[in-house]
Amino acid sequence: MAMKSSYTTRWDTIEREANPSLFSKNAESNQMVLTNVALVSPDNIHSRISYVTDLIQSGEAEKYDFHSGNGEQATNSIHQYLYWLQQRAADLDSDGTYSPEMFR
Repeated sequence: MAMKSSYTTRWDTIEREANPSLFSKNAESNQMVLTNVALVSPDNIHSRISYVTDLIQSGEAEKYDFHSGNGEQATNSIHQYLYWLQQRAADLDSDGTYSPEMFR
């Protein structure tokens, strides 16, 4: 059995609390199911981006079958999930004003 990294252990706890029905106390799984991007609180969006980036860079993400979504959309790609998180963070950080830089 492979040891989990501190990244995985920390977020496993958060995900278990947020989605207890997705986790069984008796089963081991190579599934990673993260909170739908639309449901990630604005206070946690940047820490979630950091966490997912760390998972990818460490190679830990490759050890799991990934599942998540963004509203009604679903993905099995942790890279797509990260992109959606980054888009949401940009939307949350925007003050809603037009900037020509937006379209470059």
